[in-house]
Amino acid sequence: MATSAHTTTEHAIAGFMEDVMAAFERAAAASGLIETRRVITSERVRVRLAGPALAGYALPALAHHRVPPDSEPDDLTINVFDTRSTGVAMPSPVWPTTAYTPTSEICGVEGNRFIVAFNVGTGVLDVLDAESGSALHWIGDAALHPAYDVSSPFRLLLHWWLRRRGIHFMHAGAVARGDNGLLLVGRGGSGKSTAALACLLAGLDFLGDDYVLARPSRPPEVFNLYGSAKLEVGHLGAKFGRLASAVLGYTGASDRGKAILMPFEKLGLRVRERAELVAIVVPRVTDVPGASLQPASPAEALRALVPSTCSQLTAVRKPDLDAMAELVRTLPAYTLEMGRELEPVAELLAGLLDRGGG
Repeated sequence: MATSAHTTTEHAIAGFMEDVMAAFERAAAASGLIETRRVITSERVRVRLAGPALAGYALPALAHHRVPPDSEPDDLTINVFDTRSTGVAMPSPVWPTTAYTPTSEICGVEGNRFIVAFNVGTGVLDVLDAESGSALHWIGDAALHPAYDVSSPFRLLLHWWLRRRGIHFMHAGAVARGDNGLLLVGRGGSGKSTAALACLLAGLDFLGDDYVLARPSRPPEVFNLYGSAKLEVGHLGAKFGRLASAVLGYTGASDRGKAILMPFEKLGLRVRERAELVAIVVPRVTDVPGASLQPASPAEALRALVPSTCSQLTAVRKPDLDAMAELVRTLPAYTLEMGRELEPVAELLAGLLDRGGG
């Protein structure tokens, strides 16, 4: 966490959160309250929307985790609103202007109860009260919410909350067959999505192409989070034509950004909820035909996993780093050289899964 000469007390943040929740209730009264529940891993998450303006952002990628209302208590409640559609302003912050950091975390917040982040570029505010299990997601104008976030809503809030349960956010893909799963790691553009979707079309189980959850238990586990995928637009026709009907939107201009896919609901493909991890795979895109799988060192796997994951998150803590290091220590790692053809990629990974990672 960044350091600051100024400390914003836990009491001040608690007062701010009370004012924020009062603003949310006014927004919901003005625009209507939409409530829905999800079970993510074993955590019961309630999403409360003040009006429909943010429904297209908040709901599609988590729709497959939906559960009907019941009397069971919620573990985490995420309250969501924007000012433009509801007419309700966000209360003034209680932290100084010096508290804003390049990673978006508001630094100098006292104690471990609250984590606060404000992304200056997108205008999104996230606040988690870990004590009460209450969280806020706010933006001034729902229409300005970044298009790419449709594929991964509430990334920061879920990262912060699940970490307390020993489950950690990974910038990674994952595929499985039987009880065995593979973690696909690397920076953006390394081939994670290509490998994961090639496996999906070849009949392997899909747990994610960009973000998944992992627990470094014995054995280590990987969990699905989002029912979405992202793919270079040019690949839709050339390699993944079957997925073209699953396009929900684009991360930017449709001729330049990535296509956001919801293949499970569009094509009747089912997401796999969890698997036991047997290996880490580092994809690399090459210009040669075919594909090859070679042993990789723990250092190579760590370099592929840690920087890209940390760059995608805010308020990364030591337990996150420890979890990634533990996965690399306990799992064999491989480099996957991928050429222009998809079939060899899926065949190699299927074989690795059938061998239990050995």
